[in-house]
Amino acid sequence: MKKQYLTFLVALFILSVISIGVFATPPEWAKGGKGKTKTPLQTITAQTATQPTTQTTTTTATKTPQTTAPTQQQQTGASNATATTAEEGINWEAVSVVLVIIGALIGWYVSRKMRSKSAFYLKEIDAIYKKHQENPEAMDTALSELRERIERDFESGKITDQAIALLEARIDKYTKMARMDTISTGLRLPKTTKRQIKEMLEDGIISEEEYERFADMDLTHLSQKDYEKLTRLMQKWKIGK
Repeated sequence: MKKQYLTFLVALFILSVISIGVFATPPEWAKGGKGKTKTPLQTITAQTATQPTTQTTTTTATKTPQTTAPTQQQQTGASNATATTAEEGINWEAVSVVLVIIGALIGWYVSRKMRSKSAFYLKEIDAIYKKHQENPEAMDTALSELRERIERDFESGKITDQAIALLEARIDKYTKMARMDTISTGLRLPKTTKRQIKEMLEDGIISEEEYERFADMDLTHLSQKDYEKLTRLMQKWKIGK
């Protein structure tokens, strides 16, 4: 997991450096050095240079407006040129590509983390089964506690729908085996009673209807210890308990 985190952070750092380079790209680089256009100031200067000179006898008072007009045009042109340069200074296509890549990396990281969480729980379920094979009641209890942890992670968004379905199926499988073994070896039950209880546990749980059937069974032939233990287990295995 540490190696994955390091790879993710390095990738984000590289993309950040690329993003800085993209935002700082000069206009002529963004255009690839082609199609350079003259600014309004350059155009006005060129036009002024090409205009023919004429001899006039106009007074100084009449020449003043002619020198003011080009100055105002030059200011307007310079202002427009600055705005155009500022707008052309960012290569938005490259920025979009970088953002898409960053989003994809974040999605990959989250997905990877969820998959690793699911794999961790699968290993833990199998470990519980191997550890408590000889003690089915302890296995049942440990699996129930693990199921609660998994459900909390699912509610907090750390596990996907597909992952929790897979994990619960594995837990249900081992839980059913543990409960069947408890009935077979953990209690001294007559064959008929044992068969009836196992039929109720066919899906690994006890429904309300099945619990009512159990409550109506004649269990007077059981010892007090076995009766109390069986009753406690059936209440524990009942749906909603």
